[in-house]
Amino acid sequence: RNGKALLVQRGINPNRGAWQIPGGYVESDEEIAHAVEREVMEEAGIVAKVSDVIGVRHAVGTPTANVYVVFRLDLVSGEPRFDGEETIGAGFYSLEEISQMDPVQGFSSWAIQRALELPKGAGMTLDQSELTRSRPGWNLFGVNHR
Repeated sequence: RNGKALLVQRGINPNRGAWQIPGGYVESDEEIAHAVEREVMEEAGIVAKVSDVIGVRHAVGTPTANVYVVFRLDLVSGEPRFDGEETIGAGFYSLEEISQMDPVQGFSSWAIQRALELPKGAGMTLDQSELTRSRPGWNLFGVNHR
């Protein structure tokens, strides 16, 4: 919003107190774009719509390896809020403000920088062709050809 990024402050471990972009897990019966929008609402009280995918990260570890997909979203409405449990802070912050905050997760800093550098819609977008419309619950993201 106005050149500022949405961050939440973790209220639970690991990394309690760290600032990060909102995130979470996709339920087994949930489309990924809906899950992203739901997590942003749950963690920060913001209604947003998925715009494009700007990055993917694979983290090897135990007990499982995780794949993180970084989405850029368009703000629809709402003011940042936190629940005092899962999140203990939330707000929109400029790059200058973020540089003064401690600690901000490195992955989140990378994602914010990437979102600001890439032109809007330059990442992978949700395919709306017959291929995906004919398969409920099936999402395909692809690179735009502009």
